[in-house]
Amino acid sequence: MEKEDVKLSIDEIEFMNLVQRSRKGDQAAFMAILDMFEEEMEQMAKYIRMPKEDVMQSLRLGLLELIINHTTDNNPKNE
Repeated sequence: MEKEDVKLSIDEIEFMNLVQRSRKGDQAAFMAILDMFEEEMEQMAKYIRMPKEDVMQSLRLGLLELIINHTTDNNPKNE
């Protein structure tokens, strides 16, 4: 059985506030989001056959892209 860690959690409104601030270029807000997912990314990195630094950079970039490029409606941005 895996050990469960007590994690800092925030409510959905606070998280969405961080996302909105990140989309406007607030680096501190993005770093806060990144900190929330860092442990999970570390766990995923164990299963990817690449140097850990490369995996972590790719995961961070993917998270940044999701935050910045995600649209709230069903229409792609380029339509």
